[in-house]
Amino acid sequence: MIHGVVEKNIAALPGITEHRFSQLQEIEAVMRFMELNLRKIRRKHFQKYLESYNRVLTSRDAEKYTEGEEEVVDYEYLMNEVSLIRNKYLSVMKGLEQKSFMIGHLTRLKTAGMEDWVL
Repeated sequence: MIHGVVEKNIAALPGITEHRFSQLQEIEAVMRFMELNLRKIRRKHFQKYLESYNRVLTSRDAEKYTEGEEEVVDYEYLMNEVSLIRNKYLSVMKGLEQKSFMIGHLTRLKTAGMEDWVL
C-alpha cells in the first residue's frame, strides 16, 4: 500500500523487492529439490512394476500404476501446496512491480510540477 511520503516509499521499494525476490528464489529451489525427489520416488515404483510384478507390463502400464502409488500421490499433494506458496510470492512480486510503476509515475507528476494529487 502506498501511503505517507512518496520519497520514503521510493527508497524502501528496492529493499522490499529484493527481500521478496530472494524468498521466491528459495521457494523455487525447494520446488526443484522436490521435483528431483519425486522423480526418484517414481523411478523406484516404476522399476518395481517392471521388474517384480506378477505379470509382464508395458512401460505405459507400469507408468500408470506408478502414478497411482500412494507415496507418489502424497508427494504430489505436498508439491502442490509448495506450488501454491510460490504462486502467492509471484503475485506479491507482480504487486511490487505495479507499485514501482505507480510510484514512478507519481514522481514524474511531481517533477512536472503537478503536486496536487492525493493518494
